[in-house]
Amino acid sequence: MSEGKAILYVAGTILLLFVGLYRYYVSQKLKRIAKNRPSLHKFEYIKKMEAQDFSYKITDEVYDAIQMRIKVENFDLYPEDDLLNLFKIDTLQAENLIDNLLDELDLVPPSEETYKQIFKENRSIVNSIYILKLLHKCKNKSDTKPVL
Repeated sequence: MSEGKAILYVAGTILLLFVGLYRYYVSQKLKRIAKNRPSLHKFEYIKKMEAQDFSYKITDEVYDAIQMRIKVENFDLYPEDDLLNLFKIDTLQAENLIDNLLDELDLVPPSEETYKQIFKENRSIVNSIYILKLLHKCKNKSDTKPVL
């Protein structure tokens, strides 16, 4: 093995080690948070969101999508949990999460102005309430007229 390949191998190994340690740190932090706050089971979460006029189906999809992203077993989500700060989900991952939900629910993406307006209303916090408000503003693809 040449010296250059050996250096790349060591650097790659160190990078993977740091990524693994960082993910472990985030996971442990979330477990501590979950331990120190009252539980909010999925059905309670959905009822809470239905009380704010969000649909059961969309709320259920959002809950499941966020749970899949955070990858921490038995972590009770709260609607106000900040995805970017608490779960260390970056902006691109949050955008992908929203795009995937739009596809799964067969919704037309909202305008850029709508994104900005809801982001501002939500005090620049990306949480499930923000996502639900965005999805609530969308129309079903089957309800839209084709552009001529």
